Amino acid sequence: MRSENGAGVPLTMYYIAVEDGGASGAEIGCRDSLVATYTEPVKTNDQVQASIEHLLADGDRLHGSSGLYNALHESALTFERARIDGDTVTVHLSGELKSGGSCDDPRVEWQLRQTAATAAGVGEAIILVNGIRIEDYLSGRGPAAPKAPAAQAAITVPLTIYYIGLAGEETSGGGIGCGDSLIATLTQPVTFTDQLGASITHLLANKQEFLGESGLYNALNSSALSYQGSSYDGETVIVKLSGSVTVGGTCDGPRIEAQLEQTAATAAGVAEAVVLVNGIPIEKLLDVK
Repeated sequence: MRSENGAGVPLTMYYIAVEDGGASGAEIGCRDSLVATYTEPVKTNDQVQASIEHLLADGDRLHGSSGLYNALHESALTFERARIDGDTVTVHLSGELKSGGSCDDPRVEWQLRQTAATAAGVGEAIILVNGIRIEDYLSGRGPAAPKAPAAQAAITVPLTIYYIGLAGEETSGGGIGCGDSLIATLTQPVTFTDQLGASITHLLANKQEFLGESGLYNALNSSALSYQGSSYDGETVIVKLSGSVTVGGTCDGPRIEAQLEQTAATAAGVAEAVVLVNGIPIEKLLDVK
């Protein structure tokens, strides 16, 4: 399912807390911190492209009133394409890369790498500028190799989870099933090393019929499913679940499928998600309910 069929979601962008010593995020370079920030909700079918383009479009030295530093503010880079292969996303950029000096080198590298990895929902990001790895552009100038943040360690950001705006409610726009809508929600910040696994596990763990006071419906509330793993095939993520699916009626089938597929696609930063339950595509299970 493509994310433009649902509501927009905030993008996660990374900026620098200079000489923060790791107090606000993962420590990199000259004792700086890599800090996550969030945009207003954005509708996109390519979360990696949208996130990188948003970051590259920011020509300000400081990020709003936050005081966070943008080491990319003097660069003139253009997003060309990205590809996910297993747990790695490779991002191709073109144009001119500028660094303000030895301490800016790891700042530039990790702003790009962590923004890409988080958008793709993977552990590692490779950034190519005019076909050359970004560390080769910057090699030999930094005082020390950056400490690996989320590529090898856990990060803490909100998860995007999808629920249902029922037909006839204010949140409904008639996008799926019986005139219902698919609505993006954000959790409190969660620490994880696998964004996809964390998002699906969070969704499956919610056994409430309605999400708090929002009025949003959770069609998965009676199902007993567990996340087993995932794999990638180009722009498609394959999510493997085990357990049983319980459907409350004919309208619940498309609701369940949409909640799972859109939560997975958004977390993985891809356009499409296939959900397997005990090895069977979920749409086939729902067809016979």
